[in-house]
Amino acid sequence: MKTQKMKIAVYGRKITSAFSPFFRQIFDKFAYYGAEILLYRELAENVKKDLDYLPENAGLFSAPGELGKDVDFLLSIGGDGTFLESVSFVGRSGIPIIGINSGRLGFLANISKENVTESIDAIFRKEFSLEKRSLIELTDPCGALAAFPYALNEFAIQKKGTGMISVEVSMDGKHINTYWADGLIVSTPTGSTAYSLSGGGPIMHPCLDAVLLVP
Repeated sequence: MKTQKMKIAVYGRKITSAFSPFFRQIFDKFAYYGAEILLYRELAENVKKDLDYLPENAGLFSAPGELGKDVDFLLSIGGDGTFLESVSFVGRSGIPIIGINSGRLGFLANISKENVTESIDAIFRKEFSLEKRSLIELTDPCGALAAFPYALNEFAIQKKGTGMISVEVSMDGKHINTYWADGLIVSTPTGSTAYSLSGGGPIMHPCLDAVLLVP
């Protein structure tokens, strides 16, 4: 039995020939369920050139802010790096991201290519749960990050040149600490297994409501 029609955006960069059969399976499933598809423009161009394939009747998007709140999901195809890039297209819209790993290992993109079709079936049958992750926002007086001032993993404050820097940290106007270091990593729980971990920070549960500071 077919279910309510969904609108799904698909983000990625390139699709390898090894992943090509699974890529086609994804869109065969979308066609079966009558889903409306939006493809990232660069992905569509690469798939057309490299695989001589393009899903029928797919719309295109190319920049953050183009996806409306009527999009049910954003499907990220690649690895964890691709998943992190896809966050910029979702922003604060609340669109859930589904990560399909086209390689070997992924923590964020954790659906393997072998489980693609059954996972998509589960999505359309609404047999899933959503896991909320925190974003951190950077207020930049120079406006360098005005297009997307958010991070799913971390922001890093780094020195320029030699020597150390002093970083004052406060919350709600109350001073917390002053760090004398070569930089400061401000991490979400999701990012606690990334750059923060290599700097000696602890691993946190990804759904914890907290911010991690690692000098």
